[in-house]
Amino acid sequence: MSKVLETHDELVNVVVPAILTGPIEAGGDVADVMTVLASVVVGVVSVCADFDSNEKALDILIEDVRNRLSGQALRNAKTLGSA
Repeated sequence: MSKVLETHDELVNVVVPAILTGPIEAGGDVADVMTVLASVVVGVVSVCADFDSNEKALDILIEDVRNRLSGQALRNAKTLGSA
């Protein structure tokens, strides 16, 4: 496993639970979780992308998120029978 992949896995295992549980433990709800997520995205994109390329960076990010979510949906889909 590459160092980048190891770092990815370590960060995801810390950041995702923090984003999910922090607002809920403070009395918030799913909308508050999404607000924290949006703030994280804004912070990261602001640092990683030039001001002029924020739109393109967001388009790429959202496309990747959609692809990952649809991949999860396909893996979790139940089939009715076999071929």
